Amino acid sequence: MARPSTGTMVRAVGFWGLAALVFNGIVGAGIFALPGGAARFAGGMAPLIVIAVCLALMPIVLLMARLSALYDETGGPICYARDAFGRSTAFQLGWMQSLSSATSAAANSNLCADYVARLLPAPLAGPLGHALLVLLLLGVVGAIAYAPVARGDAVLRAASLAKLAPLILLLVLAVPAALVAQGAVPQAAEPSLPRAVSLAAFALVGFESALTSAGEARSPRRDFPRALLLVFPAVGLLYAGLCSAYGLLAFDPAVKDGAPLATLAARLVGMGGTVLIVVAAVASILGNATTNAMVVPRRLVALSAMGQLPTWFGRIDARGVPTNGTLFTMAVLVTLALSGGFAVLAMMTVASRLIVYAVCIAALPRIDRGRGASTLAVLGGVVCAALVAMSEPASWLAVAVAAVIGVALQALARAAPRPA
Repeated sequence: MARPSTGTMVRAVGFWGLAALVFNGIVGAGIFALPGGAARFAGGMAPLIVIAVCLALMPIVLLMARLSALYDETGGPICYARDAFGRSTAFQLGWMQSLSSATSAAANSNLCADYVARLLPAPLAGPLGHALLVLLLLGVVGAIAYAPVARGDAVLRAASLAKLAPLILLLVLAVPAALVAQGAVPQAAEPSLPRAVSLAAFALVGFESALTSAGEARSPRRDFPRALLLVFPAVGLLYAGLCSAYGLLAFDPAVKDGAPLATLAARLVGMGGTVLIVVAAVASILGNATTNAMVVPRRLVALSAMGQLPTWFGRIDARGVPTNGTLFTMAVLVTLALSGGFAVLAMMTVASRLIVYAVCIAALPRIDRGRGASTLAVLGGVVCAALVAMSEPASWLAVAVAAVIGVALQALARAAPRPA
């Protein structure tokens, strides 16, 4: 049954806007931790591991690109699951996807506050100052998410440039220094190939989040596959280059570096480099949090349209903005961000994302019976199974609890009276 609303989604996002959504879905906080962790666990092999993981994930990226070429409605993976397995499966996938996005955005908001606090006087960097910074950031995110999609698209493009330019500049500055460096190939401080692979893999995922916004793209069937296949390999090469530069120029096995890119920038250009990377970190995390804050309400609209959530979540105003879904999403983000209890939720984010991949992998042969679909599904299944094997067992318990909550909400929605 269709859900009433006072408006409809506006198709205002072009190719570069979709590319910005994909880019911001991948590049959040991960790149600002990856070089240090990868060097610690893999030493000089870190950039090769990043490239290998990028190549290993390509079947899933290709699979998502193939599915995205078949749909132009809001929901992305929710729609794929609905057509392949029915609405109940689609609801659980959308619920898990929304919860993981909200948790990721809340955790990243805290990390952003930590980066900004490095530039503030000590009295302003305490718990109260941290909470105020989080609220300020989420206020900006909420304002962007509540704006019409064309305006949010412009902000995301600006955020993409603001974080991409410093990272590329840092890599360009590092190349000549690395060529003349006389140091040996760095050795791992805590050798662990599985941990290095896991860190690289989870820094490279998130590309699927943007697919939710197909209903607001001008030509999603044409542009989403192109955006995925352009952005994902480029991000992989950027990550590998930064890992190589850090390993050769700034890695110290005796130090656990929580801000490796800031360390590298300070080594290359001094305090100005640190400020530059903090700005890039803020832009990166702001873009990632804004992407999540924009796509979660669209998922809620899709679930409401399928009759799996109350009609309140499906309201769209005259500007094409899902107002109630956005207000609900921001309330959840603020609650999570100020709670401070992110450890289990962060693990649940990873597990939830693997569920999304697994369902989409299984859906492809049911939706697309064309040549090569089954091969892509098999390859994607192997990659997904390997990532599941390296995930934390505790995360699956958290996912099970979240699934039970989702079933309860679904039952309430079905029991509620619906307008004719």
